Amino acid sequence: MNKVCSHGDCTEMDMIKQAVHRVANHIQGVLGWIELADYDKALISARDAGKALAGLLKALYGMRAMTVPRGGGLVVPHGTKILGPEDVNVSVTADEIRTVANCEIKDGAEHKGKPSK
Repeated sequence: MNKVCSHGDCTEMDMIKQAVHRVANHIQGVLGWIELADYDKALISARDAGKALAGLLKALYGMRAMTVPRGGGLVVPHGTKILGPEDVNVSVTADEIRTVANCEIKDGAEHKGKPSK
């Protein structure tokens, strides 16, 4: 279940799940050190949990920024290509919104809809 991602094969959801597991593991560590009455190590684990939680919040804010309400619209910078999942060299589900680098766009990919001005 805990998939370790190497370069490029992780989805945003995989990264969020990993971040949640990191936070949970640190919290469990805090509880374990408290039960052993080692408060210095509990404090260190709590600090690490805070750092992991900050990373999770950053990832969630990023996902929230990339979410378009059903029936909503997407505003893109001028000159941005609007592509379908079949036009890129990375794994993208049909209902996923994802940014890709120019090197990930297949040669000859067509614009979907009107190009931005």
